[in-house]
Amino acid sequence: GFEPLSPFFGVPTVIKECMEFPGAPYSAGIYGRRNEQGQTHATSMHRLEQLGGFVVMGSTNTSEACMWFESYNGVYGRTSNPYDPRRTPGGSSGGI
Repeated sequence: GFEPLSPFFGVPTVIKECMEFPGAPYSAGIYGRRNEQGQTHATSMHRLEQLGGFVVMGSTNTSEACMWFESYNGVYGRTSNPYDPRRTPGGSSGGI
C-alpha cells in the first residue's frame, strides 16, 4: 500500500556545527577540536531524523564553544554578511 511521506520530505536543512551528526564537522569552533567528526546523532538531530525527510546540506559556523553572539572562531574565522562584509550576518549561527 501507499505510505504517506513525511511533511518534511526533501526539505533541505543545515545544522549548527556544534551539533553532532555522523561524518559532519564537530569542533564547536574550538581550534583544538578542528579535526573532530561526528560519530553519532545529538538528541536534537536524532529527533529530526525520526521525523523523516530532512536533507542535511551542511553545517553552519558558530562562535567559539557557542559562547558569543557573533560567528567568529579560530577554526573557520569570521562569517561576514554577504551584502556588507564589514558586518556579521547576525545571530550565533553565521552561515555555511
